[in-house]
This record gives sequence, structure tokens and C-alpha cells, in this order.
Amino acid sequence: MTLQVLPFITYVFTVTFTPGPNNISSAGFGMEQGYVKTLPYLLGIFCGFFLVMLGTAAASEALANVVPELLPILKYAGAAYIAWLAWHFAKKAFSTEDFGKERGRKSAFAQGLILQVVNIKVLIYGLTVFALFINPVYENIFILMLFSLFLAGCSFVSISLWTAIGGSLNRFFSNSPIKRGFFLASSLLLLYSAAAALLPQP
Repeated sequence: MTLQVLPFITYVFTVTFTPGPNNISSAGFGMEQGYVKTLPYLLGIFCGFFLVMLGTAAASEALANVVPELLPILKYAGAAYIAWLAWHFAKKAFSTEDFGKERGRKSAFAQGLILQVVNIKVLIYGLTVFALFINPVYENIFILMLFSLFLAGCSFVSISLWTAIGGSLNRFFSNSPIKRGFFLASSLLLLYSAAAALLPQP
């Protein structure tokens, strides 16, 4: 059996680059403080994403049996954290503080890392991509690590792109009402993501 390259790449691209908690929050932080200052958050996402992918790669069959038991806890924990991010952007939308106020680098890294650990969509994505495409073909742990790194790298490219878009919008739209609208839209999209996470999986 060989890897189905085109379906694999199509699935990875679709899930990774379309709007979701990682991409939306990265764009919001990019608009808030630019790419460089958002980088610790992006690195936190990258590391957390890699760890989740590595875990699902190494134990996808066992995790597939365990996840149904943990699903309610993971759903509510993930939804709560995404809702917390939505609250952050809603505060920015209605705050009179400077939009570019910098957050602590360690705090930003931890926020990005935690988002991956509690994000049920990332876990389901890892289980799906390894169970359907990778594990039936490869068993070598080193190769699985490389795939985990590749998937985390794709995620980093995506969030970097979304952060750069947010930073570009910040330069073009210096008008505060437009920025507030962007943060409010980000908050609403994240709330939608949190609500969707609580719905039954198809």
C-alpha cells in the first residue's frame, strides 16, 4: 500500500488553511501587534500542534478507543478556551487601550500551546489524518515523527500567513472603528468555533 498523495495533500491543505481558532486568533493578534510580536504565540501553536500530531501518530488506535470516553471533557475544555480567546478580542473591540499593547512572550507562547492541547478539532484532525492516510502505510516511528513535523510545519505556514494578513490590515486600516470591527468579527468567529465544537461530530 502506498500513500494517497493527492487526497492527503488536499485534506491537509483544506483543514490547515481554512478559518479556524488557530488562524482566526493569529490574524487577530497579528493586527493587534504585528508579526514579530505575535511570533511567540505562533511558536506555541507550532509546538503544541507538533506534540498533538506526534501523540496521535504514535497511538492513534489506542487514542481512537479512548477519545469517546474523553470527548465530553475535551469538547467543553476546548470550547471554553476558544471562548476565552473570543472574549479577549471582544475586549479589544470595545477597549480604549492602545491596540498595539504587547503581551508577555512567555504568556503568548503558553496560550498558543494550550490552545492545541484543548482543541478537539486538532485532536480529531490528527486521528483522522494518521488513521486514514499515514498509519496504514508507515509504521516506523521516525517516519511518523517526520509526518508530525510536516503537519506542524504546514500549520505554522498557515498561521504565519494569517498573521501577516492581520498585520497588513493593521497598516492599511489605521482607523480605529475598522480595527474594532475586525476584532469584533474575530470574536464572533471564535465564538462560532467554540459553539461548533460542542455540536455532535458528523
